[in-house]
Amino acid sequence: MGMAPSTQHRVVSLAGPGGQPTSSPPVSAANAGIAPDPYAGGVAIGAFAASSAVITGLIIAVISIPVVWAAGFLKPPVVADAAEPAAAAAV
Repeated sequence: MGMAPSTQHRVVSLAGPGGQPTSSPPVSAANAGIAPDPYAGGVAIGAFAASSAVITGLIIAVISIPVVWAAGFLKPPVVADAAEPAAAAAV
């Protein structure tokens, strides 16, 4: 859960001018990501031994690291500046 605030900040900053509506999906994604891990560990312990939960966590980490690395390449959208402000155009 320590990563949730920094992830939320990154998502909002990548969203550009419409960043405010994007503030809730990162928290929902963090909660959805937390849920399957204890289940996978419980299945591993139930099917094998207690040490298999460590291997299950390692497999999840190995899958997650490339996803996080690839997300580092996301860039904010480029928003073109208006040629003149709307207030000046109305005058």
